[in-house]
Amino acid sequence: MTSTRIPDIDRRALFKTLSYHLTKSAIAKKHVGLLIIDIRDFKRINRTFGFACGDQVLDDVIHRIRLISPHMECVIRMGNNEFALILPGMDSPAFVGLAVNRVRKEIDSSFRWYDKEFNVDICIGAAVTVGDRLSAQAMVLKSENALQQAKEEGLPFFLDTASDKDIDAFNWKLEKDLLDALAQNQLQLYYQPKISLANGLPLRAEALLRWNSPDHGSVPPDIMIPIIERAGKMTELTKWVLNSALRHLKDWPQTFGQMGVSINVPANIVHERTLRDMVNDALNIWGVKQEHLTLEITESAVIKDQQSSFSNLTHLNEAGIKISIDDFGTGYSSLEYFKNIPAKELKIDKSFVFNMFNDVADKNIVQLVIDLAHKFNLDVVAEGIEDVETLKILQTLGCDFAQGYYISHPISQSDFIKWLEEYDPSQFL
Repeated sequence: MTSTRIPDIDRRALFKTLSYHLTKSAIAKKHVGLLIIDIRDFKRINRTFGFACGDQVLDDVIHRIRLISPHMECVIRMGNNEFALILPGMDSPAFVGLAVNRVRKEIDSSFRWYDKEFNVDICIGAAVTVGDRLSAQAMVLKSENALQQAKEEGLPFFLDTASDKDIDAFNWKLEKDLLDALAQNQLQLYYQPKISLANGLPLRAEALLRWNSPDHGSVPPDIMIPIIERAGKMTELTKWVLNSALRHLKDWPQTFGQMGVSINVPANIVHERTLRDMVNDALNIWGVKQEHLTLEITESAVIKDQQSSFSNLTHLNEAGIKISIDDFGTGYSSLEYFKNIPAKELKIDKSFVFNMFNDVADKNIVQLVIDLAHKFNLDVVAEGIEDVETLKILQTLGCDFAQGYYISHPISQSDFIKWLEEYDPSQFL
């Protein structure tokens, strides 16, 4: 397998990259965070499973950290088992605490080496700019000192400058403001198109939640969703997303025929009987045909109550609504579950798509998933496409639909209408 690991760089390169983002963020009156991530007991992994396994763990850790940051240059290998993640342009210094939790969540899931499965424990030292501007050297020193303190005290992470009390106060305000925004209809939907790899036509688009808060700036969905779920408002949010997406769909120009829209259904309501009524009511209100709506669910969504989930999804599927399995390959992945689930579409997780051009193993996994899906008469969508090389590989492998930044970033309703009006299928195929 071709290695995906970022090569070692010297500290001067880290200082240069960090200095650039500190200057840029200072001009924009934003904050910068720096995480230094250390793999605990890495030598034990090498001793127990061998150096090849250790190398694979390093590759996987880099890959998972990359999913958190869209800026490739912000993920830096600092040593044998130590990495730096720069968090530029933050609207609040307390966002660094949320980023720490995201990193821990990404890396906390199990790693596999042939038939062996194990967990990787990490320790994080973090620093963030607050008030006075810091130099890159001072910020790296703060993060390294924080990492050392976390190690000495046996903590999973230590954050310099912003205290736990500051973070708790920020989180309380963030939760209140977000729930107010939901109640006052201040959230937005952005859309990312899915194009057919057979003819280049944009046949569908995924609705993606956005919130641009006056106080918190642009708050990403992976921060919003857990807050709304914890507050017991997921059904309310899903109803809002569903009705907003169907209303927007009515206004899309039919330059390439009637498009479809897909929305994400949270795992904790897939099994609820009210889901059917919610979907049927929204379709009737907006006069949209069932075949133009796709419900995207994660693999784990049916596990909580498989019988009720399958009953709901079967009912919706038989009514003509498309069911799509999202993030395939990262969850349950049981063939027994897979052969029975009433779905029409499968989405290959972007973690397999990102590095297909450089990694033969990822390419082979994608090929296997496409072949398996087609055996069960499922359409296949590949997400996370960021370059033409990946798009061409997917065409060769027989993938049906493509989604990613190379085609279009998620854009607002007005910008999406303009995108459809100006779109030329030949620019991609």
